[in-house]
Amino acid sequence: MKKRTLVRILSFALAAFAVSVGFAVKYASENRAYRQSERYAGFLAMSELSDAAEGMSRAFEAAVYARSPEVLASLSNAVWLQSAAAVEALSRLPVYDARIENTRIFLSRAGDYAAYLSRAAVTGGTGESEREALSEMSQAAKTLSSSLRALESDIYSGNVLFSGVCAPNNGAIFRFGDIEEAASYPSPEYEGVMAESYLSRTGAALENAQEIGADQASEIAARALACDREALESGGESKGNIACYVFRNGEDETQITKQGGYVLTLRKTEAEAPEEMETFAGTQDLERKVAQALAALGFADMTCIHAVQENNGIDAVFVPVENGVRCDPDTVRVRFTRDGGLTQLNAAGYVLNHHARDLRALDGGAQDILPQELSMEYAGNAVVDSGFGREYLCREYRASLEDGRTLVIFCDAESGTQRKIEIRQEQA
Repeated sequence: MKKRTLVRILSFALAAFAVSVGFAVKYASENRAYRQSERYAGFLAMSELSDAAEGMSRAFEAAVYARSPEVLASLSNAVWLQSAAAVEALSRLPVYDARIENTRIFLSRAGDYAAYLSRAAVTGGTGESEREALSEMSQAAKTLSSSLRALESDIYSGNVLFSGVCAPNNGAIFRFGDIEEAASYPSPEYEGVMAESYLSRTGAALENAQEIGADQASEIAARALACDREALESGGESKGNIACYVFRNGEDETQITKQGGYVLTLRKTEAEAPEEMETFAGTQDLERKVAQALAALGFADMTCIHAVQENNGIDAVFVPVENGVRCDPDTVRVRFTRDGGLTQLNAAGYVLNHHARDLRALDGGAQDILPQELSMEYAGNAVVDSGFGREYLCREYRASLEDGRTLVIFCDAESGTQRKIEIRQEQA
């Protein structure tokens, strides 16, 4: 090999080595900066989490001794604010694999229970059972706060790292796991979306419903997916509060409840987007087509209460009408094409809430509490949900606002009290 050629090879090799070293230094510096930024962000989130848990503990402890509705409502609001701050801070901690689900639920439940207490304080509905629950929540919050403060101190002192790589037996992930394992979080009985009784619901529509076998479920699945039974593939049974059989046809899938044989979910391949999509508003024929498709799947007498055009389909919410009364909690959420073909369906609201109701005719409405500055028009009768399981039979009123939106107020059929208020952006 000539000397000149050898010099060239060595020069290129040295240049390549220098470039690789430069990239290594650059990326190492960037990685170090990223890790440092993540570390400081973790410090801030940990501090905010500890502060929020301590504030929540103090508010709960004070609320145990509250006998005035105004004071109880004020302390409940404080718990709710600290709960929201704690949940938000917990979500920002760089401990993505930590087993903290029960702690997360407790923090959320604390705020939800506080909201319940605030509502109960207005009507003076708190008593000994609430004070006992408050005491249990207060003690759990105090224990959690103490554990978080200890962990925060160890993190700041460098004894515990957010990443468990360098300290696999003493990383923050493992310490959070220890907190989770040692914790004993109460679950009081109350009306709220985080109450255990509400979270573990199996479905009002399934009560006393006959259990069906896999063969009968496959017949329903074939009808839902518009295919032959022989084309179906069994996906086993789904886990969760609502037991279901799972069936697939290619990329299409449906879940059929074991109790009652309801189509719980449906997902079908969407058609290509048409060049011009018709808007849904005012197309009563299209609504009827979708209602007929739902009736064929076992959801009878459905009407659309909301629809919005999205990309190549229309997303809508249908609910049943019984004795002239809309049953708003019994939602079936669907997506369909402009020819009325269903591509997606989720009937969880229907399965969880549908049951026999006393839907009598409503008398008058002179006592209904409405804003006098607006001209509210009576729009019919509806069952509405409080948001956590309690239902009310109501009269519905509507008024157009100056910005084009629609104000909807539901007044209790018995007392005239406002039970729900919505401001809707009606689709043109």
